[in-house]
Amino acid sequence: MAFPIVKTSIAFTDNGNSVRIVVDGAHYGTFAKNKFSFFPNINAGTKSIDMVYVEQETSQEIMFRFDYDQITPSLVSLAAAMTYLEGIFFLAPVSNGGSPTFTNLIVSGLSTLLNLIVTGATTLANLVVNGFTQWGSDAPPVKMKFYTATLPSFVGSSTSFTLTGMDASKILGISVLGMWSSGGAFMSNHFTWISSYEYDWYTDNGTVNPTIYLCLSNFAYSMTNKPVNIIVFYSNSTVNPI
Repeated sequence: MAFPIVKTSIAFTDNGNSVRIVVDGAHYGTFAKNKFSFFPNINAGTKSIDMVYVEQETSQEIMFRFDYDQITPSLVSLAAAMTYLEGIFFLAPVSNGGSPTFTNLIVSGLSTLLNLIVTGATTLANLVVNGFTQWGSDAPPVKMKFYTATLPSFVGSSTSFTLTGMDASKILGISVLGMWSSGGAFMSNHFTWISSYEYDWYTDNGTVNPTIYLCLSNFAYSMTNKPVNIIVFYSNSTVNPI
């Protein structure tokens, strides 16, 4: 393991996919992002930070040890230094006293982004997570899928729609909203105050690509041929044993 000694200063330049590191005014190297870990080292001093670079393909390891007040630009505390380094290596460039700004942050597959914390004045225009998202350790991982369908053409009848790509054993819940008028005028399927708007739905017990049935009451003349938005929330493991 290489162990460069920082005597006076260390500076980082974010180049997008890589970071340039300058030690004591001299260029030390340019390294790929997201291959660093760093943490306070109280055994080496109250200001000390250890930062380790690991290149698994070549088994290369480099450890940098420096005090937070050796970082350029100057930072006021150990906590501020950790936030600054997180912005450089994991999220986005953070200037002294600034906040990270993202136009689009996309997390796909087995990302090396271990923790994403969005707080304070952070601006996040779009966060795209292509995998499952879990809110809390006791909650199931969840994704959602959106479908559009159409209610039957005749009252007192039903029409079927296939939830393509869905596994019924993994469905957590389904939202079905019919539009009684264009432009997003939705009507709950529990609306019974006026009989001409009554519709309902159910799914079959098929496992893969289950069918949802959209049904109109005998008097639901106001809902014939109306569009329906369907959102399915599902997990990555079985929640409904077949």
